[in-house]
Amino acid sequence: MRCPRPISSLRRLVLLLALASLSAAALADEGPSADGSAPSEPDSMTPAGSAPSPADGPVCIVGARVHAVVAAPAYATVCMENGTITSVRNAPAPAGAVVVDGRGAVLTPGLIDAQSQLGLLEVNAVPETRDADASTDHEIRAAFRVAPGLNPFSMVVPITRSGGVTSVVSAPGGGLISGQAALWDLGPADATDLVVRESAYLVVPFTGRALREDARSRRLARLDEVFDDARVRAGNPEAFEERRMRDLAAHRLDLIALEEVRVAGTPVLFQAQRVADARALLALAERHGLRPAFTGLADGWRIAPELAEAGAFVMVHPMRNLPAQFDELGAREDAAALLDEAGVPVILTTGTTHNGRNLRFIAGNAVRAGMSAESALRAVTLHPAMLAGVGDTHGAIEVGRVANLVLWSGDPFEFSSRPVAVWVRGEALPLEHRQDALRERHRERGVYD
Repeated sequence: MRCPRPISSLRRLVLLLALASLSAAALADEGPSADGSAPSEPDSMTPAGSAPSPADGPVCIVGARVHAVVAAPAYATVCMENGTITSVRNAPAPAGAVVVDGRGAVLTPGLIDAQSQLGLLEVNAVPETRDADASTDHEIRAAFRVAPGLNPFSMVVPITRSGGVTSVVSAPGGGLISGQAALWDLGPADATDLVVRESAYLVVPFTGRALREDARSRRLARLDEVFDDARVRAGNPEAFEERRMRDLAAHRLDLIALEEVRVAGTPVLFQAQRVADARALLALAERHGLRPAFTGLADGWRIAPELAEAGAFVMVHPMRNLPAQFDELGAREDAAALLDEAGVPVILTTGTTHNGRNLRFIAGNAVRAGMSAESALRAVTLHPAMLAGVGDTHGAIEVGRVANLVLWSGDPFEFSSRPVAVWVRGEALPLEHRQDALRERHRERGVYD
């Protein structure tokens, strides 16, 4: 099997931006709608860039090619009101609705970055802006939920949203068990209910620094012990509280949280790379009745049928196609395509805090490497929502779902396209951000002359 030819970091950066433009143009196809009729063209329409907020009444986007994820692409009129999608049909907008001109554009669900620390990390070198790591002496932090520490006023939020990302999962790090990640919508900073799910998944590191400080077999044994002890405590909580029980492997709240994760079917996200590690962790999940998911897994394509049989979601970054450590020797750029072909529910993620807006370029490069455009769109919308337990409300365009929508100038995976309007819970939000303001300030001062 031929391995990819090594490339420099500079070339990789260029590829991230330029090669995305080679992705399939299927998302921007302007052919006829599903029933063969042309998109409707109302007499008076609001430009997409000035789309009104829900306070102005029902809003309908007409003339766009709609990629609903749960249905075939087609021209349709999509209406929303009170933060919810109220209709998706090839018909004129109802009387009294504010109509947004979507002609020549593509409408998709808002993108979801499934692994980030957005809202938990502002400046890595400034300790008071880091809230992703519980930083305690206890390595088992299952009760640690990052949701209360999220900062919706982070300057990175509007930058991320400008790339068409309307939701992220912000995850903790460190320890034997890091804690519970939170899914939240990137709505107005002054909103009080942006968190959609406080427990999107439980994070278990099993790679990198974690294994430099702990042998694999010992780490697996400790995980077995703590999940066993969680069930022991749950089976006789009175004896535990009255100290009529041996010492257990974790604190009370962490044991309770682990049992809640198991009973609720909350995914356990294992950060791993090797095939051997993945198999050992799949066996651990089966022993303890856990719902496994993976991130990293450079060698995952080798055991794609096993992952598919286990129903394990796998997070992939297709541009991380070269080994940065020995555990990643199996990395390849078409891993996402191979996993998808085998029936594994793939999630594409940036895995970063400050570059989440590049999620669409990550997806574009997955398409370039062989993944279908439809699968890539699903991997940045519906699949992340399903992993987090909100697959019935987020990640698709369908009546009754949350109105997180993005109107694109063309194929969202093309470098030449851009979002022209973004709605989060039905509210049109500005695409401008601090970086734009800095650019304009320097332009006014003649810096670019």
